[in-house]
Amino acid sequence: LTRSRFEKPSDAAAMFIDRAALDAPDETELAVVEAISAQLDGIPLAIELAAAQLPHLSPSDLLERLDERFDLLSGGRRRRRQRQQTLQAVMDWSWELLTEPEQVLLARLAVFAGPWNLAAAEGICAEPGGRPIIANLGSLVHKSLLQRLDDRAAGTRYRMLETVRLYAQQRLVDMGEANELRDRHLSWYVGRVDEEGLDIHMLSIAHIAQYLRDYSNIRGAIDWAITTGAFEDAATLVIVGSVQKAMPPAANTAELIQIAEELLELDVSAATKARLLVAEAWLYWTFKPDRTSGTEIGRRAVEAAKHAGDAFALAQALVFDTFYRTDLQPSYEAYLVEVEEAALASGSTLVYDTAVSMMKGSPHLKSDPQGSIERALSFDPDQEVIGIDQFLSSVGCVVLGVITNQPEISHL
Repeated sequence: LTRSRFEKPSDAAAMFIDRAALDAPDETELAVVEAISAQLDGIPLAIELAAAQLPHLSPSDLLERLDERFDLLSGGRRRRRQRQQTLQAVMDWSWELLTEPEQVLLARLAVFAGPWNLAAAEGICAEPGGRPIIANLGSLVHKSLLQRLDDRAAGTRYRMLETVRLYAQQRLVDMGEANELRDRHLSWYVGRVDEEGLDIHMLSIAHIAQYLRDYSNIRGAIDWAITTGAFEDAATLVIVGSVQKAMPPAANTAELIQIAEELLELDVSAATKARLLVAEAWLYWTFKPDRTSGTEIGRRAVEAAKHAGDAFALAQALVFDTFYRTDLQPSYEAYLVEVEEAALASGSTLVYDTAVSMMKGSPHLKSDPQGSIERALSFDPDQEVIGIDQFLSSVGCVVLGVITNQPEISHL
């Protein structure tokens, strides 16, 4: 194992030296590092975890402890040791070096399917009225069991490598807390939607960005909600997820459409069914322009919204129905009146500007262009979840829609 001082360390040893912040190891130290790296089969995660122990152990002590553990694991016959055995041994060892509060927190954090922030960790993993978890969170980062992600827009977030997560998940099961933590996880993400009063087409840019960042966790929460019969909660997360550009790449659109269809067959309220159909229509319109399917879904959404007496859902359903249908002549203008009136009744400028942008032949736009602009301005921005910036943008879209249809009144 001894290498000349003129030889470069192996890639695995170089990684260990870097992670452990060893300062120019001599030949003897380098030989120990090479032996450690060989023991760990050069597996990056195993090297990362082992190097995190250097503040507490010398390289020689670390090598000795690794030898003991692997001899115990394989009965002294390690030549054909499998990668999985190596990781299991290192994970067991890393776990045993944690304090009990650190072990509990690591196991609970395995409930996250993707990155999370401190607020989510506290809301889901901390005990009510218990001690703050920030110190243990930092300790787990220091020990390379968690990774810290710093982003100017998203703030500080954390993630767990999948190998660590799978190990921690089993520990969570062994603790008997897996179902409880998944319930907490679901409640947290549904609670964020309810707390903000969010709904389809009512998200600000900040909310959309947050949804994108949390999509892996939201998708996991949807699965758990369906598994446990919490269908209304699953529908809430699907509905919010249908907002334009709030989705990850369109590859996931078919997945959400399928979930929406599944939920429509389950025990959800009439209002939820209406908004699920609107969400599905939005997904088809934005990501999967299938006119045949879209026409059917648009009609189903209108019928469901009328049945539920949901003015907000009806306005959106009528907008999508107008977009997809080709059989409205000669009643097209009368139908557009119904669309605009429903959009006004929805109380949302965002819905109204969407309606106006799609109503190229609206009698209201032709006969009363100034009235259309005044109606857009009549909405109360303080009551809009979308915020003043989106409110002004929506009013501007109405003005542009009016001018597009009647360029001679651009002076308005």
